[in-house]
This record gives sequence, structure tokens and C-alpha cells, in this order.
Amino acid sequence: MISIVLPCYNREKIIFYTLNSIKQQSFENWERIIIDDGSTDATFTVVEKFILNDKRFKKRYRTK
Repeated sequence: MISIVLPCYNREKIIFYTLNSIKQQSFENWERIIIDDGSTDATFTVVEKFILNDKRFKKRYRTK
């Protein structure tokens, strides 16, 4: 199992392409941990769609 950690903040416009690129890989034994640093745009909405459709995507939020 490979864990891929992605910190992000206000990446609504590019997060789809980043997550989709990982999902398209031929190697399937991975998990993608997305750490949101308090985004104020729709980053959460885009990430949620991936999480609902693929259990390998996980989200975490940084607390202050």
C-alpha cells in the first residue's frame, strides 16, 4: 500500500486534475490523503465527489 499525501489550500480550479491523475494510474494499491488547510473556495466540494466514488480517497482538515 502506498499513501499519497496532498496538502491543499484553495485549489478548487486544479484539484480535480490532480486527483483524477492519481485515479487513472494502473497501480491500484494506494490511498490518497488530502489535507485541507482551511480552504475558503469550493475545494471541499470537488474532493467530496472523489471520496464518495472511491474509498481510496480520504480527507483530513487542519485545525487551528
